[in-house]
Amino acid sequence: MGNNFKFRAAQANGQIIEGTISAGSRDEAFSILRARNQSPIQITEDNSKTAGLKILNKNKKVKVADLAVFCKQLSAMLNTGMPINKALDIQEAQTENPTLRTSLQEVSKAIKQGEGLSKAMKAYPKSFPKILVTMIEAGEATGKLDEVLERMSNHYTKENKINNKVSGAMVYPLVLMVLTVVAVAAMMIVVIPMFRSMFGEVGMELPLITKIVIGISDSLVGFWYIYLAVIGGAFVSIKNYLKTDVGKFQYDKFLMNNKILAKPIQQIITSRFTRTMSTLMQSGISVVNALSISADTTNNVIVTSKVSEATDGVKRGMSLTGELRKTGIFPMMMISMLGVGEETGTIDDLMLKTADYYDEELDAGISKLLAMIEPAMILIMGVIIGGVVMSIMIPMFTMSTSPEMYQ
Repeated sequence: MGNNFKFRAAQANGQIIEGTISAGSRDEAFSILRARNQSPIQITEDNSKTAGLKILNKNKKVKVADLAVFCKQLSAMLNTGMPINKALDIQEAQTENPTLRTSLQEVSKAIKQGEGLSKAMKAYPKSFPKILVTMIEAGEATGKLDEVLERMSNHYTKENKINNKVSGAMVYPLVLMVLTVVAVAAMMIVVIPMFRSMFGEVGMELPLITKIVIGISDSLVGFWYIYLAVIGGAFVSIKNYLKTDVGKFQYDKFLMNNKILAKPIQQIITSRFTRTMSTLMQSGISVVNALSISADTTNNVIVTSKVSEATDGVKRGMSLTGELRKTGIFPMMMISMLGVGEETGTIDDLMLKTADYYDEELDAGISKLLAMIEPAMILIMGVIIGGVVMSIMIPMFTMSTSPEMYQ
């Protein structure tokens, strides 16, 4: 583990730059800067951020978008003939992701001590996923590391597009839900108590719906901290439950069996699985290893379990197409394409085309899903807010039409 050093240095064009670099000593930091064609002006030790960055490295994954940029830039530098350790030092200085930056510092030091890139990366699974390490290992074995990294950059770029599609589809329903909760809470805490006082002064018998709404309003005003505690406790409990094996299984089962979500979920799983299979097999990874890694990228324990069973069948000499068909997870179109690829020896190419097809299908599926969710959310929002408004308007109308009010 090295120390962090703050530095000021002059580039070849005379521009003065400042930054932080990781090195085992001040002399090593000086050598790294010189290797970058930078002239050190000042180097001072700075360990203030090291602990926090190492904690991040252990607990926080690197985003797919950051991995895409990392692979693209590293591929470009290696393609020019730049030594791997120098390329990593430049990457470490340029990346804005603190988790990736810390991992790159340690990987660079390991390489300088004689370790291979893939072996050094294995120590940091939160930063470098299994598929990336496996691909780099294949690239090192074939001497085509720059080509492998370029392929992984394309892979992560497309994966990031899928993630953006899914997260983008969730934004609108969440916004409507938050607006509904805020609007109802404001009415319950601010508006309802005003009318409650007025109804109390009149002394009239209130409808059941009005009594219920006033009761909820009184409890929110008087015991809001209990509501917050219950909601917070429920959120933490559900989050922790979903981290367990049983919770993860039940959640994935719900997504795959839900009539509304099942098809988009299947499209996402198929796209990720086929693209990963194609990427791995194009680099010479065996079918058995590709199956295991591809299943992991779906982030679905049911898929992982079913594909593991299929992998056992493939090891026994069974047909890949037949074994994946037995899982009942993938659509028939994908199984048919796989069958053609298995017969013609072009599985990697047809899996890539299948992934592109389901990317397009996912776009259409998300659009249809939003078309169903939008009116449903608006209807629910209208019913809730309308119910609160009606609880006020009914006694108001009764008061305005009652003869006793004018005596």
